Amino acid sequence: MVDGVTPRRRGAMRIALVSTAAAAFTVAGAGCSTSRTADQVDSVYCVDRFDRVVDAVRCDDGPSDDYYIWHGRGRYRYGLGSVVSGGQKIRPDDRDARIRVGLPPTGPITPGVITRDGIGSGSGGHSSGG
Repeated sequence: MVDGVTPRRRGAMRIALVSTAAAAFTVAGAGCSTSRTADQVDSVYCVDRFDRVVDAVRCDDGPSDDYYIWHGRGRYRYGLGSVVSGGQKIRPDDRDARIRVGLPPTGPITPGVITRDGIGSGSGGHSSGG
């Protein structure tokens, strides 16, 4: 026994100190993760009300109850006539929704995969076509 602390108790205190340091390092390191700033990959296509991919010209700015911009998180490849699943449908004239998913507020879309700069950003979309 040294300084009133038994060897067994000293070992337990050492384990507690190491555990606390490891937990602090883990929490601090989580804020520095590079994956949180990586580009986000999404996909967009023009679809009809039955979720079939149609020519993108049908999703120009005008209001429509028959055609929608389909947006899905991730990399999807659909051809004309394919049926999309999941994702969300956006009215072509909904400027705010288009901006939220990284599309320009107006104008035609280029179907396929888009990359947004950073997670949650509503701008900086880059299309790779499809």
